[in-house]
Amino acid sequence: MLCSCRTHARKNVRPIRSSRDDQPPKLTGTFDFRWPHGSTVRVAFQEYENTKALNLGIARVKAAFEAWGVFSSPRAGGPALSYEIVADDFPAGGKVSNDLLDTEQARARQQIASASSPEVAGQLAHDARRFGEVAKNARMAKPSADALAAFGARAFEYDVLISLAPMPLVVPGSDHLENAARALVYAQSDLGAYARREDLGLPTTFLGRPEAFPADGASSDPDLSWLASLQGRFTILHEIGHLLGLAHEHQNPKRGLVNWRSPEEILAMVKLRGMEPVYQDFFHQELTGAFPLLKGAEAFSQWREPTDAERAGALIQSVMIEPLYRCMLRDREPAKHDCLHLRVCPYEQQAYETLQEPTDSDRLQLIQLYPPA
Repeated sequence: MLCSCRTHARKNVRPIRSSRDDQPPKLTGTFDFRWPHGSTVRVAFQEYENTKALNLGIARVKAAFEAWGVFSSPRAGGPALSYEIVADDFPAGGKVSNDLLDTEQARARQQIASASSPEVAGQLAHDARRFGEVAKNARMAKPSADALAAFGARAFEYDVLISLAPMPLVVPGSDHLENAARALVYAQSDLGAYARREDLGLPTTFLGRPEAFPADGASSDPDLSWLASLQGRFTILHEIGHLLGLAHEHQNPKRGLVNWRSPEEILAMVKLRGMEPVYQDFFHQELTGAFPLLKGAEAFSQWREPTDAERAGALIQSVMIEPLYRCMLRDREPAKHDCLHLRVCPYEQQAYETLQEPTDSDRLQLIQLYPPA
């Protein structure tokens, strides 16, 4: 999954009370997760027209927080589910505009022209083409600023905003931060983002159905099928781990090197499985790069020390390691299984079955971030 390094902090917030008690609550709303030491994470959901999928998604996210041990010692009264009415028809994101596509094409041409080598230029050109293919049929990840203001969204308080809309989605770029627009085709969360606000109306995390799911296309309601599937439940658990500040376990700089397949083989595999990345440097950012991916990785103090057995193994059992990544190992588990040319790998599917709860090592890593009071 995509993630970026963010700081995490604990945050105390007050419960929301709606002043419009005569109206039923909207499905778009918030609920609070209370940590044992008293601080609260307030979670909101972006409204989505498939209300059955939205309700199931809310239940799945609650279950994921519970699985991570947020309620290991809840305060009196337990978690409070409360909705704030924002508007009668909160607008969903619209179609990607031609102006945005033109802007991104111009940005890509500049990058390609100043590339450091023909290989880099070729990769940038491929990324630009892939973005254009995805964005033509995508929706924007948030409504326009004018629509948000018109619907009174400023009153909508939250620490985390979750979108369950199916991919592909386009996250708009930011001129003042010089960020390019991004096309999302599978789940994404910003690392440690629960106490950090995105731009108004832009979700902190996307948990919707990937572009390639289901592989056979047979479901009458693919959104519900995604949220009910073992893969969907794993993905939500994994992304909530990112929200709480957990990075990919195989990128622990204290573990040592992992023996991966070649970048060419890995790219062929993710293309075949409908997960081709639409951003640069996937191989380094998701697999080979120690975390954090900037200077000082060896000095990052919040990684736990691996055991001798973990150091000796290729990959440990962890919900913070995508099952697909086990197929990308040179020394695969089980030994020498080869799924390079398979659209669906049976061993990857088995891993989804066994990784429906955080493992002991996952919980130890979480304690590194949130030591007992």
